[in-house]
Amino acid sequence: MPSAAERTDRDAARGDRQPAGSGHDTAGSGHDTAGSGHDTAGSDHDTAGSGQGTGGGRADGSAAVNLLDRLTGALPSGGELRAGQREMTELVEDSLRSGGRLAVRAGTGTGKSLAVLAAVATSGRRTVISTATKALQDQYAGKELPFVDDHHGLSWSVLKGRSNYVCLARLEDARSLLAGEEPAAVQDALFDSGESTSRPEPGDLGEDQSDRVDRIMEWALGTDTGDLSELPFELDARTASWVSTGPDGCPGADRCTHGEDCFAEAAIRTARESQVVLVNTALLGADLALGTALLDEADAYVLDEAHEAEDILAASFGAELRGDHLAALERNLRVGVAGSDELRSDLRRTAAVLDRVLGENVGTSFRDGFPDTGEIASVIGRAGEVVADAQRAATREVERLAGPGTPEHHKARAEAARRNADQLGDSIARLVGEGTRDAIWVDERGPAIRRVPIEVGPRLAENAWGDSAVVLTSATVSSPMLKRLGLGDAARFHDVGSPFDHRAAAMLYVPPLLGGEPPRDRTPNNPNWFDEAWEEAATLLDAAEGRTLLLCTSMRNAREFAQLARDELDWPVLLQGELPKAQLLSEFASDPHAVAVGTMGLWQGVDVAGSSLSCVIVDKLPFPRPDDPLWQARSDAVRERLLAAGVRESDAGYRAFLEVQVPRAASLLAQGTGRLIRSATDRGLVAVLDPRLAEKSYRRSILDELPPMRRSRTRAEALEHLRRSIGDTDGDTDRGLSEE
Repeated sequence: MPSAAERTDRDAARGDRQPAGSGHDTAGSGHDTAGSGHDTAGSDHDTAGSGQGTGGGRADGSAAVNLLDRLTGALPSGGELRAGQREMTELVEDSLRSGGRLAVRAGTGTGKSLAVLAAVATSGRRTVISTATKALQDQYAGKELPFVDDHHGLSWSVLKGRSNYVCLARLEDARSLLAGEEPAAVQDALFDSGESTSRPEPGDLGEDQSDRVDRIMEWALGTDTGDLSELPFELDARTASWVSTGPDGCPGADRCTHGEDCFAEAAIRTARESQVVLVNTALLGADLALGTALLDEADAYVLDEAHEAEDILAASFGAELRGDHLAALERNLRVGVAGSDELRSDLRRTAAVLDRVLGENVGTSFRDGFPDTGEIASVIGRAGEVVADAQRAATREVERLAGPGTPEHHKARAEAARRNADQLGDSIARLVGEGTRDAIWVDERGPAIRRVPIEVGPRLAENAWGDSAVVLTSATVSSPMLKRLGLGDAARFHDVGSPFDHRAAAMLYVPPLLGGEPPRDRTPNNPNWFDEAWEEAATLLDAAEGRTLLLCTSMRNAREFAQLARDELDWPVLLQGELPKAQLLSEFASDPHAVAVGTMGLWQGVDVAGSSLSCVIVDKLPFPRPDDPLWQARSDAVRERLLAAGVRESDAGYRAFLEVQVPRAASLLAQGTGRLIRSATDRGLVAVLDPRLAEKSYRRSILDELPPMRRSRTRAEALEHLRRSIGDTDGDTDRGLSEE
């Protein structure tokens, strides 16, 4: 176990540790790649810049635009003029200066990351930047932020949730348990119950974890960040639960014997001293829900990938419960509260019953608030009782150990158990609270019972943003998101476009499937749709010679399309789930004839420029599933509002569909089709195998959100365009599909 003295000696021996508060010593992954930032910051499809490419700013430009010019002039390619990037920089600069609220749609190739950072760096404002995906967070931390720091000077850090860092106290406990020893932080009475520490209980470590814990111990002596993602091996969930902790299992740095060396606390301190803090949107939401207890108040928030923010932030203001939560509390009681054997047994039994009941009721939803009766109400009620017992037991233990003669590590473990019990009790109270403005359902992930506000905007407006500037950006952010995220009537929306010529580079093809059917039956619900869709897809896959990303709205469709492609075609097929995502994308990018098939995990975050991707096929319009409880609850709320406003019942349902479901489908489809053109030289075809995109009255609302591609409904024309694209030539003019 690395003591404070050992870590001090190690750091002194290295002699290369950066001063606190600098961008390169912070928790997270950014500092590890800082040295290569300016070699990669200007990739054409990710961060290619704007400006004059002269290496110096224009004398008549704003501070942010002048910095942008210097940054883009320093790119290996010398930069290029991108009017949209310059416009975005000025918009963000103005918003930061005035404290305004802004949404910027920045198409692929704009270079929005550098546009944002040029404005932030020159503003002097303390800014929290959030991303919805790890890929974009890594891009900021590994490329853009070090690049800006090198050329302008910028204090920045990456902050992750506490459970992403190794917990030295729990690591010490794990090592002791595996050695058959009493953990130093466990009271003697705990092991006087007759329960042998060698007999495994739920959540215990087995001998197969011993090697992993030893390797983590060795790694902990040498890491600067404690970030578990930097481990040189894959960490399994069972071991992770013993070597890390969330906020609910932490006694606080002032009570922990490893508080001075705590990696999570060091990351938090650095974040609070930094001008720019990079987080994921889930952590931002959790902090906003807690009143910025972690990050402190910021002058500005920038939400990148903002099209994902509503669902993520809504979940942060909700509550959930699953068996794992009770199991984690049981483990904290085990090492923190003496004589809790019976209570721990109750927790284990309740966790098992909870998992069983929730597993048997996956998909169940409650439209009129949390239920008063029934099996789910009963088991949640029992969970509340046993957690309340744990709160009382942990509180008594904290009080018992408060005297001066008790070792501090004993006090710390008791305090961690008390905090865990209190937070879980609060979560259950929110889950079963009164009110009907939330969606409540049993989710298969866990399984868990979740409660999420239908509208998170009012809560964000009232409790989160304060007087801070707020900027939303993504390639598909829309004007309605300003209201849905609580940014007020004065918030502005701007579309700065894309520097790529989509009309010259891409064609949107919607084949006339089910042409012999009546108009109302020309939908994917028709039993003949799949066969016709596969025939069309197979033709396109052969014409593209592989080189295709096939995006599906369900795993069932993905598996069936992938199996047919393997059985009937000659191109290598990569199916999501069969390989880790990073490996799948690497193999796809390196094989110019591969076909990648997947669901929502591949609709965004896939950035493959060049000849490996010449065709994107989408099976269906990505409307939320009819049984999706959150989106159904949102539709119901809009329908009720329309009925209250006097709209006829026969019209209210369809208008709610247009207001809620259609914008969601448009945003997701824009994300999916946006995978095709990732650089100025990319060419290709987007095929959507859903006739509704060309035939339904709401098609305009969706088509207007897509990149401005040429459109066709003629197979011969689509194939000719695809063949020319592969040969790096332009296609013919479009015909057929209306531009309206």
